[in-house]
Amino acid sequence: MWPKSLGLSTLFILCAAVVPAEDIVIEARPEGKNFDHYAEPAGNWMNSGGAPPGHGKSRAPGLSDPNKVGTRKILLGPKANGEARFMPKLTKPEKLFVYVTWPREGNASSVTYVVKHAGGEEVKKMPQDGWGSSGASNAGVWNELGQFTFNAGDDQYVAVRIGPDAAALDTRNIPQAYADAARFSSEKLTDVGSSPLPLAPKPGTAAAKTTSVGGLEWHDSIAGARSAAGSSKKILLFFSAPGATASELYENTLLKDPAVVAVLSGGFACAKLNFVQNVETAYKLQVFKAGTIMIYDAQGGFLKKIDGPRTAADLAAELKKL
Repeated sequence: MWPKSLGLSTLFILCAAVVPAEDIVIEARPEGKNFDHYAEPAGNWMNSGGAPPGHGKSRAPGLSDPNKVGTRKILLGPKANGEARFMPKLTKPEKLFVYVTWPREGNASSVTYVVKHAGGEEVKKMPQDGWGSSGASNAGVWNELGQFTFNAGDDQYVAVRIGPDAAALDTRNIPQAYADAARFSSEKLTDVGSSPLPLAPKPGTAAAKTTSVGGLEWHDSIAGARSAAGSSKKILLFFSAPGATASELYENTLLKDPAVVAVLSGGFACAKLNFVQNVETAYKLQVFKAGTIMIYDAQGGFLKKIDGPRTAADLAAELKKL
């Protein structure tokens, strides 16, 4: 029987299998992948992760089990200063796509990434916005820095540099920045966004519970929605929480609007999941707050994240375009 709520470790195993063999994945802890390709030339770096298990570690596809492998971080402030390097250490020149990732606890307005490659240096600044305070979260996924040609040897790398200019994006959370992992890939990744859904349940498994609201059927599990989607319908997951303003806007207004219901009943299989009760699954799917909608195709491939205030007409229009 397919579980009502899939555990984080199982989801991790499913997602890790998508990494091509030629990719070089480097993690910042000795128990992680290719740690001998990692160095910290400067900074007050400290260990992160492991308390509670799975926290403080990215869940991007291809990384080690976050319940077993942590990462490295720096606390931000006037004296913050640090550099960490991820070195591909090639045996011959190669043209590679470069990606970096950090956990949802990342909370920094500006982190500098320096790619030292065969043609010189490329500098890019980006936030580590784990909670999505400046928009959609960019944590737990592979963020692309570009495509570069690297020579053989260990003098070329992607460096994470953190200085006093990096401040907290969300003042309610700890101001901190991470050197979690880097990935060098010969091909452009297709798994940079939200993790795919777990596999559909086998035929003949027990049916999940459903609730009818306004003529629309809501399942209480991912498995139920996947089974109902068959081979043609899209899958909508709505993460709710009683009392949460954003959640109640969607649940009590937008998702009951006739225009929205008409679109959903025509081509979607829907599931409503309690965010608190399914928090590990939510984090794995890059959902960090209640009131978030995730859309997938019938095979479980990620299509779109929807959150934030909007009108019912806007929501119906967004869904029609998928």
